[in-house]
Amino acid sequence: MKKSFCSILFVGVATVTLVGLLTACESGSSSSSGDPQSAAGTWNGTGNYVHNNVPITQFNLVLNQDGNAVRGTYAIKRDARELMTGRVTGSVSGDRVDLTMTPHGRADGKIKDDRMELEWFESGFGGADWTGPRNGFVTLNR
Repeated sequence: MKKSFCSILFVGVATVTLVGLLTACESGSSSSSGDPQSAAGTWNGTGNYVHNNVPITQFNLVLNQDGNAVRGTYAIKRDARELMTGRVTGSVSGDRVDLTMTPHGRADGKIKDDRMELEWFESGFGGADWTGPRNGFVTLNR
């Protein structure tokens, strides 16, 4: 009888321990699953080019999001330049965002709540022969 009781007690303790471990693993995995931040909405911001500190006076994104996929439009302006507009496609993973901005380059960075910080790598400069870097940092708010 004593041996049977000890066996049942051991199985019970082992079961409770296993259930506790599985619950901890599940809750740990869901918190680090990389659920994407919401990128949907209208984002407005400004920034500066890295090379010459020229201000980027308007950096606007209008984005829709389906799961991790992002699509939308952009409008970018800097002093003495025409307004640049185009399409945005990309993805969000956790707080990271990667965007292709056709025809004016790409951007990547982070989203936290209603703030997005991007590094924009400009292309489609309009035929200029400048060969230096064309990247800038922008901060946007929703």
